Amino acid sequence: MSTEDNEGVVLQLVYPEHVDLDTDIDIIAIHGLNTRSPYTWEWQDRNNPEIKVNWLTHEDMLPKAAERAGIRARIFTCNWPADVFQRATSIQKPVNMFSQLLFEGIQRGLRSMDGHGREDRPILFIASCIGGIILINALVETEEAFNPVRRATRGILFLATPFRGTSFEDVAAWAERGLEVLGRIQDRRTSTLLNIVKGSNFDLESLVLKFTKLSQERGSLCQLFNFYEGEKTILRPRGFRRLPRILFKDKVLVNKSSATLDIIPNPMLLDRPHVLMNKFRGPECSDYKIVAGKIEEMLKKIRETTPRERADVWIREKCYTEDRLKIERLSGAKLPMESCYINLAIVEQSRDVKGSWVPSSLPAHFKTETPNEDVQVQLSAIFDYRTTKNGATIEPKRILIRGRAGVGKTTLCKKIVHDFIHGTWSERFDRILWLPLRRLKTWKPREYNLEELFQHEYFSQSRKDNQFARELSDDVSGGDGAKTLFVFDGLDEVVSGLSTDENLPQLLETLLNQPHVIITSRPHAKLPTNVHPPDLELETIGFYPHQVREYIRRVCDSEGKIAAIQSYIRQRELIQGLVRVPIQLDALCFTWNDSLRHEHTEQTLTNTYQAIEHRLWKKDMLRLRKKHDQEILTQDQIENLPMPNIEHRMEDELLFLEGLAFSGLHNDVIDFESKHLDKISSQFGRGLVLDMFLPHISFLRTSESAVGQGHNYHFLHLTFQEYFAARYFARQWKLGTDLACLELKALESREDGNIYCPNNECKTIRYIQSHKYNTRYSVFWRFVAGLVYAQGGDIHSNNLFRAIEDSPRDLLGPAHQRLVMHCLSEVPSSQEMPKFNQLRMKLEDHLQQWLLFEGSSYATYTRQLLVWEREFPDSVLEATILNASNEVKISIMHKLVNKRHISSKIVDCVGSYLGDEFDSLLEAAILFLFHCHNSWSEELHQRIFVLLTHQTPHIRHDAAEALSQQPHLPKNLIPSLVSLLNNSDEEIRSHAVTVLGNQSTLPDSIIQIMRSLLDHPNKDLKHSAARALCQHSALPDNVIEDMVNLLKWGRETESDLKNYFMAHLPMLKHYIGDMMDSLDRTSLQECLGYKVLRGFEPPLPEAIETMAPLLTHPESNVREIAVNFLSRTATMLSEETIRDVIVMSKDRGSGLRYKAVDCLSTQMTKLEVSQTVVSLLNDSDSEVRYRAAAAIRRNWTLIPDAGRPGREAVMALLHDEQVAVATGGIELGWQHMLVDQSEIWKTVEVWLEKPDPTKTILFHLTEFLCKRLASLPEEMYHRVMAQLKDPDKNIRRLTADSLLHSLAVPEKALRNISALLRDPYASTRREAAHALLRHLMAIPAESFSQFLLDLDSQSFNELYRGWSEDSYVHHMVWYAEVDAEGQFAYLDTRYGSKRFSFAGLESRVREAQRSLKHPAEYRVEI
Repeated sequence: MSTEDNEGVVLQLVYPEHVDLDTDIDIIAIHGLNTRSPYTWEWQDRNNPEIKVNWLTHEDMLPKAAERAGIRARIFTCNWPADVFQRATSIQKPVNMFSQLLFEGIQRGLRSMDGHGREDRPILFIASCIGGIILINALVETEEAFNPVRRATRGILFLATPFRGTSFEDVAAWAERGLEVLGRIQDRRTSTLLNIVKGSNFDLESLVLKFTKLSQERGSLCQLFNFYEGEKTILRPRGFRRLPRILFKDKVLVNKSSATLDIIPNPMLLDRPHVLMNKFRGPECSDYKIVAGKIEEMLKKIRETTPRERADVWIREKCYTEDRLKIERLSGAKLPMESCYINLAIVEQSRDVKGSWVPSSLPAHFKTETPNEDVQVQLSAIFDYRTTKNGATIEPKRILIRGRAGVGKTTLCKKIVHDFIHGTWSERFDRILWLPLRRLKTWKPREYNLEELFQHEYFSQSRKDNQFARELSDDVSGGDGAKTLFVFDGLDEVVSGLSTDENLPQLLETLLNQPHVIITSRPHAKLPTNVHPPDLELETIGFYPHQVREYIRRVCDSEGKIAAIQSYIRQRELIQGLVRVPIQLDALCFTWNDSLRHEHTEQTLTNTYQAIEHRLWKKDMLRLRKKHDQEILTQDQIENLPMPNIEHRMEDELLFLEGLAFSGLHNDVIDFESKHLDKISSQFGRGLVLDMFLPHISFLRTSESAVGQGHNYHFLHLTFQEYFAARYFARQWKLGTDLACLELKALESREDGNIYCPNNECKTIRYIQSHKYNTRYSVFWRFVAGLVYAQGGDIHSNNLFRAIEDSPRDLLGPAHQRLVMHCLSEVPSSQEMPKFNQLRMKLEDHLQQWLLFEGSSYATYTRQLLVWEREFPDSVLEATILNASNEVKISIMHKLVNKRHISSKIVDCVGSYLGDEFDSLLEAAILFLFHCHNSWSEELHQRIFVLLTHQTPHIRHDAAEALSQQPHLPKNLIPSLVSLLNNSDEEIRSHAVTVLGNQSTLPDSIIQIMRSLLDHPNKDLKHSAARALCQHSALPDNVIEDMVNLLKWGRETESDLKNYFMAHLPMLKHYIGDMMDSLDRTSLQECLGYKVLRGFEPPLPEAIETMAPLLTHPESNVREIAVNFLSRTATMLSEETIRDVIVMSKDRGSGLRYKAVDCLSTQMTKLEVSQTVVSLLNDSDSEVRYRAAAAIRRNWTLIPDAGRPGREAVMALLHDEQVAVATGGIELGWQHMLVDQSEIWKTVEVWLEKPDPTKTILFHLTEFLCKRLASLPEEMYHRVMAQLKDPDKNIRRLTADSLLHSLAVPEKALRNISALLRDPYASTRREAAHALLRHLMAIPAESFSQFLLDLDSQSFNELYRGWSEDSYVHHMVWYAEVDAEGQFAYLDTRYGSKRFSFAGLESRVREAQRSLKHPAEYRVEI
């Protein structure tokens, strides 16, 4: 069965005598130190050495135990090189090598008997002594995906395994030296294994911790148990046995503490010495019976592992392999998952938009803007309870995660699977099923059901595929689906083009409606009609700045390179945004060399990508083995090649890549299937063999594709696709040739087996006209401008921008200005482009007119201005500021406040207007601007410092506020500020304190001066000192004590201090007790300590524990404060606390009752709580009833079925005397169909008939009615329309706003809404214009055009004004063209697109533009 090999591992079958493949389990026994099998396992009679019993092979011992467990087992011994001595010439083996040899030997032995057909047969290990250490090290160090032994391990029985060392450490000091001497005599030396038998050490403890974690992750799939010895052993090593016994100690060699794993709760004692722990004299041995009983128990559990559990193991080990989950860098190196930062944020904007709208600003396009902390979500916490903006407490189960193409949604899925395998959500789910939805498009099963899908996706390589698929399908469908988390990647890739008469949509609906799902999608894909809405909607966002720095440190191999890259990023604003996209950062790190930082001193998006392209082509040339004069180019030769030379040598590959990118952009395809690749290759490939070069192109990555369908490919990031598409366009523009526009979505298979793809050739100018305002092309046009400049120079750039300026032109304005300035930003200034420079001056003059236009009152209400964008030319801004009146300057200052970045050039220009000789209002506007921006020169610091003593108080204040935003003031300014602390004017002293306090570091002398001001009688000065000290994390103890005293005894006036404690709680944790001590006073609400604790979101556990007992305080105001505090937590309160709140809900005071309802509303998952809240629907106080109804409505999905209100309770609400309560009943009854709709309409009718002088009824019912306008009874519909003419402006505006957010409005209602365009209040007119925009998009084109024509002049102008303002904030383009059918207009909005007749509208648009004083150059001629 084996060959003898003293240096290797030998697996020996000991039972049965012959190989039997039809068995259930393998039992493998591993011996310990300095022994071998079979001797380890044999008991020998001392009186008669010929009598030996091997309990592994004795028919009435282990084989019989397996039989009693109902198991047909094979039993093996495993010999491994465990000798204390090894040859002196041998290389010392570390423990890891012994472990590697062990698993390799076992795997080799099993394969020699089984072939490759039974890698899934479970294994039970019996490990003696150090053999157990070698085994667990092998399990820890070996990846499951690559070692079938680890995957098959289902149980381990440890016999006296020294997890924390042995008592040998007591004699090791001299015994080890003796062994070394003995070894030299025999020309041998001691093994490294002796290190294990010494005392516990860091390596051993670390190994045990890793094994513990691994075991916890595998849970019940791996049975563990250990026995420990109870008798002592003489600690006399071999070689010293002739010395008297009295010289040696008697000790338990492996005591209970060492032989026990923490995760094994009840280890068992065998009353025998260490040497006999693996030997038993026969079947009647009492200790054997104990061991055999435990083995039987473990075998039964292994046997009872359900097919479902085995299916879960198969998915985890076979489908989620390391190779499939790997994240590969451009260098080919594997990126550790801990470096894959996945940032998520709650989606706040409405998702009622249509189409594939993409924002045009680069930070928004790349999704690299850091969101507010309150919407940031940790991946591990996405299923945690959370409170929504409307106050509802939800437990998200169905989560939709949106992300733009190429931002890493698939990486997110891999991260989710990886984290689940390593323990995240293990208490929530039994399994995770990851399915790239694109695979469904090419899947052709016999039947469209879950079993077929699971068999195809997860078990096609398993011998038990049908059984596993059936078990999993039954489990998911049979009610236990709540323990399964589905991860569906790429909803957008499967929902488009689905036919309703196919079976696939029904299966997709079944999948998407599972109880627990995570769905990823591009931003504006819509869920199918019958799919339940998500509980939580998130979006992926870029790296945070600190993650960029951490990533660079992880992947770069030298401090010099790290410092150089970080310096390069800091100096370039554009790069700061780019590198927050993971793949962009990886590209920069990989392609970095010293020359990169010196390339292209004028920063543009195009030249940044050109530099990266240059570096990556060099890498690919080497991989493709490109030649020169029949010789393969070396790396050194390639490194010195200029870009034109590289492009020449890679011309075929470059042409294909350009054609691939352009075809994808043209067809909105980012994932290229084999049929796409083949057709694009026939057009652009020049005979390239795709399989030979595509895997070696750094710009492409393979996608998850269906089995047997070949590889799908996508670009590294969408911007690389846009860049290469622009290269193709720029090439054709320069050559003056047409574009090849393949229609990939019209691919047809012909009878001859070939695929037909229409090719609609298009003039480049015509393509500009058709797509220049399409937001999908916004980055593409930037690249086109930059590449035409780089490749074609003056003439071609001039012609390109003239084509952009030509008709059709946006009738609203902002879309065209954005396009122009984005493209201008890609063309560096150059004296060598005289023609283009003339055109540039004209274009920049137009932008200046728009800047002045934005400064007018017209733009007051817009939330996004052109001047805020990074690409707005500094030259235009500077010229406008220099030549404008003070009034216009002030207006520009106010607009610049929200600009993300202001260049030093503009800062210096604006700062020059500070000083006594200038208008104080202008100075105030400038100071407020500098308060929001902090890139200052030293001269500007000095100018603003002088203003601290300005004669005008508000200028002094504004100067202090501006300086306080500078954490690193010039050193020469600090002494001057300190001198102001002695100024006679207390206001100036206060300002100086404020500015100093915001410095990043302060000497102790200044800290102590500020401390002295904490007792100053002047309140403002005292507060300034407190605020200043709050900015510093390391304060002397005496300062902290003074602040704590203020905290304990202060009132509302000292509330600034709470920010300090909230920011530095970990450091000040020991002061929490002092804060708690002050909470039992009846003046609790005014206590600053309470205010500090109340400022934490979520509330601190210590604070909850302190506040809960106050629910039973004798003073009602203290009870009220306590329940208010506790109502802010979304976490589960203790049973005792909840009972106290329930008692409070029955208090005589109605104020306490409704506050108790607010608190209980966060605990609605508990039946007793929901039943209590339902009972309060009958409370005598209307506020209590109202809050109870609101709590039920908000938390409906969390309430147990038995705790939900029935028809009678809702009917009682409908007939309530208070309209607010009745409205709650109306919403509750309608939303959950608890009563007939007729009953609801009756209730609404009754309320509308009542006198309503205060308009209270209308305020409560309007939103409900407008949401259902299309289905309202006729009379009620006319009532709502009448509200549009209500004398109360608030009713008119509320109605318009409610109609804006309604999903559907009848066409006949649009005329009524248009009447509001003449409303005397501007806010109501804006609401009407926005509501009309949304609902006009739903009517036929003929009606749309006629509606606009029927508006009177004033109404049309207001509609145009509203739409023009909206075009600043959202993508919106309106342009007109003349074609063979006449004049037509195109309106593209976030609600959809519309093509309609423009006949008769041209003059009306011109009139509206004149009334708004649009820049003359942009009053459009059709």
